[in-house]
Amino acid sequence: MIATFGSTAVILFFGEITPKIAAAQFSERVALWVAPLIRLVVAILDPFVTVITRTSRWTLKHLGFHLKERSPLITEEEIRLMIEVGKDEGVLGERERSMLHKIFEFGDTKVGEVMVPRKEMAVISEEANHERVLDIFVEEGHTRIPIHRAGDPDKIIGVIHAHDVLNVLHDQALVKVTDIIRPIYTVAPEQRVEELLQDFQKKHIEIAVIVDSQGDALGMATPEDLIEEIVGEIH
Repeated sequence: MIATFGSTAVILFFGEITPKIAAAQFSERVALWVAPLIRLVVAILDPFVTVITRTSRWTLKHLGFHLKERSPLITEEEIRLMIEVGKDEGVLGERERSMLHKIFEFGDTKVGEVMVPRKEMAVISEEANHERVLDIFVEEGHTRIPIHRAGDPDKIIGVIHAHDVLNVLHDQALVKVTDIIRPIYTVAPEQRVEELLQDFQKKHIEIAVIVDSQGDALGMATPEDLIEEIVGEIH
């Protein structure tokens, strides 16, 4: 009896409790030390595990069992829980916690939910002269402003850049505003914010107009608008 209790205590102390405490306190050092050994064990056992696993799956399949694909090692809910634990333990601040949660929500958010509404957009008519265009740029403080069709503010036909206007004025060129309009990138309000951000990056787009099925503008979005959904308002 004494020998049983004694051996159990020794095993718990040296084989369970002490290694766990050491690994928790010196995680990097322990990981670097045991990694080669674990890699060797995995390499030796991998062929046997593969054969056994495939044999088991083949047997279950032919017995009529429907096998699901392997589930992820960690789920989104578990990561969210870890974030909350990190906040409770003082590892993460409230701002960090909020940003991490917003990253998960970012992928499900639609462009229509974060766009600048049409009524709040600064737009210029295609018939405006250079002076009027320059005045609007100065008043709004933007570097790019959408251009709408004459008489129809909801029909955005392009975008004009401030430096293009300045070049025209500097050279005193006899150029119409319509000559320096650049194409506008349009998206549907149902498109996901994550997809639009990827378009901004891959296609080097700096502004997008959200339109309905009739082609009328509902709003606009820039990379800054999308990033603000994670980090908050950028002044």
